[in-house]
Amino acid sequence: MPRPTLDAEQRASIYTLLRRHLTSIDDIRILADDDPDEAGRLALQYADDFRLFEDIGWDRDDPRDSIRLTMPPTDLRRVLMRLQAEAEGALITSAGEEREDKGERDEIRVDSVAAPEACRDLLDVLDAELEGRRQGACT
Repeated sequence: MPRPTLDAEQRASIYTLLRRHLTSIDDIRILADDDPDEAGRLALQYADDFRLFEDIGWDRDDPRDSIRLTMPPTDLRRVLMRLQAEAEGALITSAGEEREDKGERDEIRVDSVAAPEACRDLLDVLDAELEGRRQGACT
């Protein structure tokens, strides 16, 4: 079954969400003593982020028109569902935050609108792939 791919626009919005999420990576160190379970949950999220970066690349501007994702489908599904929820939450939150400068708010809003759609598109492909595997295992 073909692997999911990202176009340049999808990649840009997902890249921005991943980079934004990584800004809070120090939370693992802070939580390690007080809430080790939460620190472990966050560590798994960051591991997913780093693995997805292996596919989409670390450069802000990637010259590829299409990016084939090689991340295992269940892991990719987990990170896309989280990113989709975070993007939808950021869209709601950014509208009410007046302390940010207008340019940053606009960037957050644009990425937060595009990212859930990109995640939904990829999740549809992954769901079809996983369903195909389940049906193949049943026959």
